[in-house]
Amino acid sequence: FFFQAEDGIRDQPRSRGLGDVYKRQPAKLAKIPNAGVPDLRISEILFRLKFRDPTPVIILIGGWGARASKVLAGVCRAAYHTDAVIIDSATNTGIEKFCLRKGVKLIGVAPEAEILYPKVNPTERFDNELTNGHTHFVLLGDKTKEYHWGDEAKIKLEVADTIATGKHGKKPKCKVVGVLLGDNEKCVNEMALYAEKEWPIVVIEGSELCNSIIQYKEAKDASVIKNKKLPGVIDKGKFYGVNANSEDVAQLVHLALCITLQLKLLI
Repeated sequence: FFFQAEDGIRDQPRSRGLGDVYKRQPAKLAKIPNAGVPDLRISEILFRLKFRDPTPVIILIGGWGARASKVLAGVCRAAYHTDAVIIDSATNTGIEKFCLRKGVKLIGVAPEAEILYPKVNPTERFDNELTNGHTHFVLLGDKTKEYHWGDEAKIKLEVADTIATGKHGKKPKCKVVGVLLGDNEKCVNEMALYAEKEWPIVVIEGSELCNSIIQYKEAKDASVIKNKKLPGVIDKGKFYGVNANSEDVAQLVHLALCITLQLKLLI
C-alpha cells in the first residue's frame, strides 16, 4: 500500500531505473489500489508522508508541458513565499524545474494505468512519463483495478483538503487555490469539484479553454463556451483571470492564498 525509497523509486519492477532518474531528489510514493473502498483514509497516507501541519495548497488543473514558460515560475514563487504545497498530475505540467530550484514540495497524483515510469538513458520521452522534480507521488489502481485520467480528480481534492486542514483539524485551515492551465476538456469536471468547495481558481490566459472562461466572465456570453457544462461551473465558482505574465501570476496566486476577501477579475 505504501513505501518510501531512500534514493528514488526502486522497489517496484516497473520502476527500474527511476532511482537514477531521480538521483537529484528522492521521491516518495504512495499507491492506492482501490480508491473506492469505504474505509480509505487519505489522511493516514499523508501523515505517514509527514504532512501533519496545516499547509496552503496550490492545485494545477491541466498542464502546459512542451509550451511551459516562465509563467509557471510565478506559481512556484507564490508557493515558495507562502510555504504552499503544489499538486499536479505527476506528468509533465512544466512546473517541475521551478520546484526543484526553489525546493517546493510537488505532489503528483495520477492513475497508474495511464503513466509510464521513466527509463535510464531513454531514446525518447513520453508525455505520460513521471517527471523529475516531484517530491511525492500518489498513484491509483493496480492489476485488479484500473483508473483513467479524470478519476484522479477526487483524490487530488481530498489530498489538498487534508493537507490544508492538517492532522488535528485546527482552525482556521489553510487556503487551497486552483490554477487552471486548461489544456483539455477533462479540466471542466475537476473545476466543478473545486467550485463546490468554493476554492478560488486562477485562470491563466493562453489556452483555448482559459481564454473562453475569461471571455465569458467579461461578457457573460455563453456562445464563447464549447462545453455546455462550463457556464454553470463558472457561475457557481470563484474564477479569476490573469495575464500570462510570471509576476502577475505570482501576485494573484499569493493573494488568493493569503486572504479571504472577494478578488477582482484582472482581465
